[in-house]
Amino acid sequence: MGKASRRKREHRGAERLLEDFWREAFKAEHKRAGEILASGPTMGSILEVGRAACEFADFTIGQVKQEFEPASPIACRPGCAECCLVEVLATAPEVFYVATDLQTRPLPLDLSTVRQRVTAVAEKTIHLNAQQRADAKVACPLLDDSRCIAYPARPLTCRGMNSVTPGGCRGDDTMIFGPQKRIADGLLAGLSAALVEAELDGNVYELAIALSIALETPDAIAKWLAGEPLFAPALRGFARAAI
Repeated sequence: MGKASRRKREHRGAERLLEDFWREAFKAEHKRAGEILASGPTMGSILEVGRAACEFADFTIGQVKQEFEPASPIACRPGCAECCLVEVLATAPEVFYVATDLQTRPLPLDLSTVRQRVTAVAEKTIHLNAQQRADAKVACPLLDDSRCIAYPARPLTCRGMNSVTPGGCRGDDTMIFGPQKRIADGLLAGLSAALVEAELDGNVYELAIALSIALETPDAIAKWLAGEPLFAPALRGFARAAI
């Protein structure tokens, strides 16, 4: 077998493995979120869906890193915020989980300053698509000194971000640990599907715009549960990932 043919077979094998990661993550989160919502959607269950998804993502990604050690070390370090300059997609429960975290946990900034920053970024990016947002390099409003003030509650999309490029991210030349990204994508899609099956809003939204709405709207979760299109300005569609 020639080298080109062998490389092609190895590439197909790697792609199938990534497909498996996505499918298994989708099925697991679809089941977990569905079980939480089975007794009826409430403010508590919606926040629990967001919290549990993040916890499960960390556990699953950690297990996979042990079993399938990246070829190169993960280059992500505290203070590295290159991946915080792009559009972040999140379901409504994730947005509410971030908002609640900001409102209930001690922060390095006062909440009014956080709200102002979130609103400013939302207004600046509301008419930008994903590529325009990336080109503009608008920093996430939750960054303070290049560190995320909502890191424990960050959405699934953020948990999938990574780099194995020596020295950190390098734009289009950044190499990633594929399983981590695919697991996060699968979990997001599974969560979205579970919400739809529970007859709830399973759309994904641009984080800064949706978070601005969540922070500024009294009784936001109750209004969302009642079917109000609360996050319409931040709509980006359903969570899907090409396999």
